[in-house]
Amino acid sequence: MFYFVYQITTFMHSYVIIAEREFRKHNNLEQSTAMVAYLKNKFKLLGIKTPERKLIQKQIIDKHGYPALEEIEIVVKELWDLPFREFHYLAIDLIVKYKNTVPETTIELYHYMLINNSWWDTVDLIASNSVGALVSRFPSLIESHLNQWSLNENIWLQRTAIIHQLKFKNKVNTALLTKYIERSMGTEEFFLNKAIGWSLRQHSRVDPQWVINFVNDHPGLSNLSQKEALRLILK
Repeated sequence: MFYFVYQITTFMHSYVIIAEREFRKHNNLEQSTAMVAYLKNKFKLLGIKTPERKLIQKQIIDKHGYPALEEIEIVVKELWDLPFREFHYLAIDLIVKYKNTVPETTIELYHYMLINNSWWDTVDLIASNSVGALVSRFPSLIESHLNQWSLNENIWLQRTAIIHQLKFKNKVNTALLTKYIERSMGTEEFFLNKAIGWSLRQHSRVDPQWVINFVNDHPGLSNLSQKEALRLILK
């Protein structure tokens, strides 16, 4: 067992201090090397694999409960600013717990999480779970935030706009989906073309003919987007 050494600041929320202390006990440099490589060397990791991390989180929650709703944004923000990826995953799990109760203004926290420490492994969870749930509760966020995100040069905000309806099933706003896809078409960015195909593939579970028509009506879709969109239909 190997250990990273870093300083715990006394200015952190007590819940974050507890989580950091418990996670530190399970540092594993050997495992972290492979995990860092998997994420393209973009982040530091303590080397705690998901099953073990989930167990540690459960033990923390069993002993200390969840942070209070009025403190959840502070806790999540502080976890997000820690240097190791495992804390970002914990932050996401905590915010998902409150996704149906947090206020409309939490969209600003999601925005912060999407543009900082950004990569597909966290962005996709935030987009499809937290952002999707918040937009479903507060549709005005489409006009105030999602429309702007879909035009933003930040690919993770664009990707979020495209995939935030992944769990909406038959409640997908196809006009909105069309608008966001069309705004990102023509890009060579893998993560955007993948998101376009993914959002269409997911909707094909509900309305395959709509997806077929969409693909036929949009010859400018990348090969990747088309392939992903039609995967379930043509299998």
